[in-house]
Order: sequence, then structure tokens, then C-alpha cells
Amino acid sequence: MLDPFRYSQPIVDVYAACVDELLINLARHFNVKGTGNSGSFSYQTRMLAKMGAINHESAAIIARHVKENEPMIQLAVEQAMLEAIAKEEPQLLEAARQGLLHDANIPVQESIQKQLTAYSRQAMQQTNLVNTVMLEGTWKAYQDGVYQAANILKQMDVAQTALNTETGKVITGVSTRQQAVRSAVKKMAEVGITGFIDNGGHKWSPEAYVQMDIKTTCSNAARQAVFDRNRDYGNDLVWVRINATARPKCYPWQGKVISTEGRSGSTTDLDGREILFHSIHDTSYGEPDGLWGINCHHGPPNVFIPGLSSIHGSVPDPDDNAAAYALTQQQRKLERDVRAAKREAAMLDAAGDKEGFEKAALRLKHRQQLLKDFAEENNLYLRSDRTQVHGYGRSQAARVRAYDPYESSFPILRSLGAKAANYEIVDKQTGIVYHFVEGQKIKDAKTFAGYGGMKPLEKDTLDGLCEEFPRSSRKKWAHRKGIALIENDGEEVKAEVHWFQEENVGKVKFKVKKFLDED
Repeated sequence: MLDPFRYSQPIVDVYAACVDELLINLARHFNVKGTGNSGSFSYQTRMLAKMGAINHESAAIIARHVKENEPMIQLAVEQAMLEAIAKEEPQLLEAARQGLLHDANIPVQESIQKQLTAYSRQAMQQTNLVNTVMLEGTWKAYQDGVYQAANILKQMDVAQTALNTETGKVITGVSTRQQAVRSAVKKMAEVGITGFIDNGGHKWSPEAYVQMDIKTTCSNAARQAVFDRNRDYGNDLVWVRINATARPKCYPWQGKVISTEGRSGSTTDLDGREILFHSIHDTSYGEPDGLWGINCHHGPPNVFIPGLSSIHGSVPDPDDNAAAYALTQQQRKLERDVRAAKREAAMLDAAGDKEGFEKAALRLKHRQQLLKDFAEENNLYLRSDRTQVHGYGRSQAARVRAYDPYESSFPILRSLGAKAANYEIVDKQTGIVYHFVEGQKIKDAKTFAGYGGMKPLEKDTLDGLCEEFPRSSRKKWAHRKGIALIENDGEEVKAEVHWFQEENVGKVKFKVKKFLDED
């Protein structure tokens, strides 16, 4: 089946990369290094003075990304139309040979030319509008970020004045400014850049609107190509393909025969069975969320030639269809969450905010694991291209994977005090209790689940830990592992040990995972 996403994706990738680069470029201007320690008004004035340079940079970024738009759009539309016709042409030719239809007497390229020009021009006009709004949106995103950072700094200035008056204590400006900048950059990453505002006032990101527009344009062009080519042969009947995840307004028409000229009645299929056909005006065709509407996944229809065609496939159960459709929507949301977290991490990295990047890394790791688990649980295919972010490269990815909020090694103290029981290490296989050899370190400590890990803790485990240690933070529990020397009755052995850790509670519930050779 024709997939308009395949044709629209290269253009969508252009806009996604463009927005990523625009936002990361804005974040670089928020870097606190070398900004001094002036007040909020001075900060705001200095940042707004950059507006001319930022507009120039943003315009250059947009121009560089979209310079090949026109030929890419025309190629996408043409390929979609030609592929749709190529699948139907053999059956139409055979019908003409058997005398069921008359000859088309018009070449395929000539048949599609008028619609190709119209649909390509329409798509190009929309993307040109997006380019203009995107530049304005970049300017607005930067301005809002400056105002937000300045307002936070102003509040801090007021608080600092009161603190200085009461205690004579002065807080350095770098840390407070970093907090203000981090808040502004995170907000820019969250809100993004506006590329289109629809009639309802809803703001679209450039990549989301372009994806909808180009995908829908390719679908409409391919559908119209089939309609027109079918008409060239003197036929007006088509049938709607069957999907496993149809939208509510498309579902009733799956597998049904439709007259594109508005007729209704009955005909026969290849096996002589009577087939009812319906007027296209009786369907949801023409509605935005209807048959062959915006973001419809049915693609172009199949031609239906009386006495020669047959309908393939069976319409899925309504409940099964609804459940499958809901799963795809949930997966798209999780993919957007991962992209948003990557973009935030890349922007904070560009702003020189090490602490902010590390916190973003934790959110990203958690969201990546949620997406992976959801796909595995529901037998869905993971599409890495849907979570790519321009400017988030291998270096950031490696730092995200490696980041762990807890220590990579720690010493075993001579006096353990009240927490001594926490350092008893149980071998779950034998029940033998070991202790750490004093004066050495647990080495190569890593978090593999929970806070700082690549997957969340199981709910039952987390519930039990929070119940046993009420003052702990549910968000800060981690399941960790490391290598250490342990002993029982004077015999020392090397082992991989596992434990749970939380910043207020410390390290608890040590156990032997496996024993290791000394070498």
C-alpha cells in the first residue's frame, strides 16, 4: 500500500532539523559564561540587544535548510501519484482489453500533469508560509526566554536585597543566573517554535504542520490520480482499503465500493457475487477527520471494475480496531516525549549548563525506557527516526547513557554506626550473610534501574521501599551494582553485589548477585 509518510518524511526531516538548530542556537546565546554579575535590567537590555544578530542567524539557518524545498515537494507529489496509478493501471488495461472498459487514449504523465502542478503549488505555498511564521516564532521564543530569565533574576534581586539587609550575606550571581537561564531554556525547549497558527488559534510546530500538510497533499494527489485515471477508462467505482487501525469516521467504509460520481446501486465482482456500491457523498469524504482526510492512513483507493475486481481482506472487529488505533497514538506520544527530552538536553548543553544537562539526561533515560517497554509489551516496531534531534549527537548520547547521579565507587568505613545492618550482604542462594572487607572500596558502581538508570524500578519494589523508609523520595530510589571484596568467617571472596540507594536513606538491602574469580 502507498505510504505517503515515506514521501513526506524527507521534507519533515528538513523542518525538524531546522527547528532543532534554531532552538540550540538560541540556547547558545543564553550561556552564562562571561555575562558578569549585573542586575536583571542590565541583563535584559544586553540580551535584547542581540535581537538583530539572532534574526540574521535564524534567517540564515532557515534559508539553508529549506533551499531545496520546491524540487523535493514536487518529487514527493509526483512519486505518490505515479505509484498509485502504477498499481491500478494493469487492471484497467486488462479491463479495456476484455471490452469491460474503453481505452484511456491519454498517457499517464499527461493525465496527472494538471493535478501535479496544482497540488505541488499548494504545498509550496503552505511551506513558504511556515518559513515566515517560523522566523517570527524564533524571534518570539528568544524574546519570551529573555523576559522569563529577567523576571526570575528580578525576583532573586529582591530576595537578595532583603537577605543582605538582614544578614550581610552576599550570594554569588553565577549560580542564581544559571537557575534563571535554565528555567528559560527549558521553557523554550518545551514550547518550541511556532510554524503555523490555524483558524482555531491552535499553534503548530513547523515539523508537525509540514508533516500533516505534505502527507495529506501526497495522499490527496495520489487519490485524485486514481480517480482521474479511472475516469479516463470510463469507470467511476473504487473500493476502500482495509486497515487494522482505522479512524472512527473511516472505519465504516473499509472494504466498501464507492462511486466517485455520486451514484449508488449494485454491481458484481469477479465471482459474480452482488456488491452494493455507495455514493461518495454518503461517506465521510470531505471532512477533515473523515475518509481520505487529513492524516488518513488509507491511502488511495483500489479501482473496482464490475465483473473483474474482488475485495481482499476482512474488516477487523470494531473493538480490536479501536484498541490498535489507541496503541499507535500512545506510541506517537511517547516518541514525542523522547524527542522533547533530547531537544532539552541538547539546548542545556549548548547553554553550558552542566547540571541542567545532567538532570535532563535522567528524564531522557526514563522516557527512552518507557518507550522501549511500551513497544515490547505491545509488539510494536520502534522507529529511531521518529526520535532523532538535530544537534543531539553521539557525544551527548554517550554522556546521557553514562550519567549516574550516585558515586561510581565508595569506601567501606571502619565504623558503620547505626547503619551496620544495611551493610550485611545476603547470598540469596544459600542464606549466608557476608560483610564487606573494611578499608576497601566498592568499585565500578552503576545504576541499572530507577533514578539514573535506563529503566524504572518495578512498582511493587518501589512501594515496598517507600513503605519501609517513609522519609525517602519515591523519585530518588535506584537499584545499583558494583564489585567488592566480602568475607565470612575470615574467608574473603570477590563478588558482584546489588543494593538499593536513596540520597536520604543511603545504601540498603545488599545482596550477592554472583561470585567472581579473583583474576
